[in-house]
Amino acid sequence: MLRLIFTILLLVPVAALFAEINPMYYREMQEKVPERLRIRPTDVSRDWYFWRRTRKVKVEAEVISVVKSAAGLSKGNKVYFEYETYEPEQGWAGPRPMPLLEEGVECDFFGEKTGVNKKKGVVLEPGARGYSFDSLL
Repeated sequence: MLRLIFTILLLVPVAALFAEINPMYYREMQEKVPERLRIRPTDVSRDWYFWRRTRKVKVEAEVISVVKSAAGLSKGNKVYFEYETYEPEQGWAGPRPMPLLEEGVECDFFGEKTGVNKKKGVVLEPGARGYSFDSLL
């Protein structure tokens, strides 16, 4: 019986480390980012490895509308960003993975400017984890 109690006390805190984040924290992240845009991906490329669950995604997109922009972005600007996503296992309970964006499908973007690339445009970084492309506001 003592072993059972000890095992439960050990596993409960570990399980909490991988629990889903409360949506209010994602919303807070979205409110704090300097760039809130509506984008249309024009080129999406991702690596495909059969033995890994993580994928590196590279996106070139066009700004459709601007809600707020500390970097001065406007409609028609080209933007570029990269991120990693993963495919959770069956029964996964953890942070929401970043979605795979599709070419031509408009979505929201929450993040920040990290630089400029002459060929690809303004370089951005997603800033609200799994909700970087879905608005909670």
